Amino acid sequence: MTLEEKLLKRRKFSKKLTNDQLLSKLKQMVLFFTEDWILSDRDHPVQALLNRKDTLSTIELFSLGDALEHLSKINPDWVKRKVSEIKDPDRNIRTGALFELTGLNFLTNKEQTVEPTQRGYPGVDGIITLKSGYRLNLSMKNYGISVHNSDFLATSSSFLPSFTKICSGKGINFIKTAIDFPSIPKDQDWLLVEKFLPDILDNFEQDALFVHFTDNHMDLYVDDLRKEHKDLFPEKFNFQITMSSVFHKNEKDNLLSKLSEAADNLEKKVFKQKAPEEHDLYMIFIHLYQNASCPKCVDWAEWYFTEFPDSPLDGIIFYQPSCVIDPANNTSHLQHYFKIVESGKFKALKEKDPTINVSFTIPVGIISPEPARWIIHAQNPSSGEIKQIDITDRYVYQTGHLYEFTPFGQEGRSSKLSQGIFRHAVMEIRPDYPPCIYSGPFSADDELLIL
Repeated sequence: MTLEEKLLKRRKFSKKLTNDQLLSKLKQMVLFFTEDWILSDRDHPVQALLNRKDTLSTIELFSLGDALEHLSKINPDWVKRKVSEIKDPDRNIRTGALFELTGLNFLTNKEQTVEPTQRGYPGVDGIITLKSGYRLNLSMKNYGISVHNSDFLATSSSFLPSFTKICSGKGINFIKTAIDFPSIPKDQDWLLVEKFLPDILDNFEQDALFVHFTDNHMDLYVDDLRKEHKDLFPEKFNFQITMSSVFHKNEKDNLLSKLSEAADNLEKKVFKQKAPEEHDLYMIFIHLYQNASCPKCVDWAEWYFTEFPDSPLDGIIFYQPSCVIDPANNTSHLQHYFKIVESGKFKALKEKDPTINVSFTIPVGIISPEPARWIIHAQNPSSGEIKQIDITDRYVYQTGHLYEFTPFGQEGRSSKLSQGIFRHAVMEIRPDYPPCIYSGPFSADDELLIL
């Protein structure tokens, strides 16, 4: 059995993919990364995906294998160099090379040609020759998770033991909670929650509760999980908690600094080597991490072109991959969102020549006309109406475990209900035996490691 066949064994994947398709992509992985490196013991995201068997890991590997296959036909030496950079322990070098590979692959199709740039061409990572004859010079950047977002996720995670202990002390085993902070929470904010949550839960039975804290204007919502999920196992702690906070003011500055850096590189490096010709276009292609707010980034990019109408950039292409879960069908798929924010001069150029068009092709998943949004459902305590609350423009931490009891003779269900929320099957194997818990082969979270 070959290594790629071993990697394929027991792997979960979308019904839209076949064994042969996936095997061909895994062959590319073995060819370029080598068997020795794949089998070596390293803390590397590509190896982590190869060792996992869940659907999300398969989707990511298929996408990378597809990029290796297509771009090696264009420039095999460039691909070998990118794979070497992907193996680099430096995270920034690794993520940059991964996006250059997968990002340029999205632009490889019958409508245009792709040419990765050689060394010694600073400021431009790829040249796309469009069907209209225009040459799109791309600078590719990663807009990764910020320090402020990482800190929020870490402090939210560290609150979980206290939350579990408080609920256990009150004998509560079925709870849905949402906490929203109007600013980045500090230590005293978390202490405030720990101080008053026990008293709030004393008044909690099955009706939804909404509490506004006047000290720090924080909002807290609690409800009974059994309203949405039946047959939950009472001997396990069934919970769902979502914590959110407004963005730090530096998030906008982080993005604008990348735009300014790209514009400076064009003027100081690219244009000094070669003056732009009539059919040359210059854009920055930005990879947004999964939970970044696309609407906010688009707003900030439009602000940039309003404030700097003479910028050498003709446009900004945003790309955001998201894992979208369909709990009804117990499936998940990869959603790709592309958005081009155009400068004023590029809009005027397109009015004169409507044939100018950039097209994208994806190896697996769907291209969505709208970005993924983070929605939570909450019941109005007064009217009983279920409201959808959009928290896309916030830092969000969410986790939860629900245990659904399945009587003897019935089929149990384990699934991923939402990002970070898992449903486990508590199955009665025999009426006189204690039930066993089955958890499906799902990734611990929905973090994309290489896309």
